Amino acid sequence: MMKGLPIFFFTCQKCGGHLIDTIINFGDVLEEDIMKRAKEEAKKSDVMMILGSTVTVTPASDLVTMGTQALKLIICNRQKTPFDDICNEVDAVTRRARGSRVFGDCDMLMREVMKCILSQETYEEWQSGREERLKEYDAKRVV
Repeated sequence: MMKGLPIFFFTCQKCGGHLIDTIINFGDVLEEDIMKRAKEEAKKSDVMMILGSTVTVTPASDLVTMGTQALKLIICNRQKTPFDDICNEVDAVTRRARGSRVFGDCDMLMREVMKCILSQETYEEWQSGREERLKEYDAKRVV
């Protein structure tokens, strides 16, 4: 685990793809090694999920468009973002939307996502560790 950046790595039970869960809270120090790793991972991604952010603060907001050519965006936030329109764009090849835009609660969305990609046992383990993760995140926050 990198200093200051909690990372949880999951493998999707259906497609075998990987989900890397990282969190940087507003006001946290964005250290150079963290930003370097974030750029490396963003460039490899074909799906970017943005939770609880208006995606307006750089340099983190720059990560959104670094993914592969066919990047898909999933944005869950209560406010509009500059990238909302990309979610609704139709891919010329697949004729499907390039993403999804959810105006709602991030925790509720992630519970549903994790139910779909994890085995029941792994999901229950993930869900049972929620309170501990929240304490860990709060302890690392810069006040």
